[in-house]
Amino acid sequence: MRRETRVPHPSWRLLTHGHGDHWFNTGLLAERFGARVVATEGTIGQMHVNVAARPFVWDKVFPGIPESPVTAVTVPDNRFTLEGKDLAIVEVGYTDTDADTGGRDRRRHSPCGMTSVE
Repeated sequence: MRRETRVPHPSWRLLTHGHGDHWFNTGLLAERFGARVVATEGTIGQMHVNVAARPFVWDKVFPGIPESPVTAVTVPDNRFTLEGKDLAIVEVGYTDTDADTGGRDRRRHSPCGMTSVE
């Protein structure tokens, strides 16, 4: 007997750094699920750099990727609430780019620029 699992729709997308292979599909996800896309000012700056580099790098490595305008916004004080949990977006310095971030709540923090939420 096959058991079906319900996967929740993403309501937020936290972009941890501006490399195109981490966010070029974000516009499609936001449109399909109505997700809010957030990042720090530093990450948004890196996103603009990677949009400019698309013809020279990303389109050669990943041909056929969709148009990817920068739609991420900052949140006040780099904080937001997800499923009742208050999260802080923390710029952790260089891990993969100059403006990497990690998400932090009281239980988990990942210094590698990624976010985990239970």
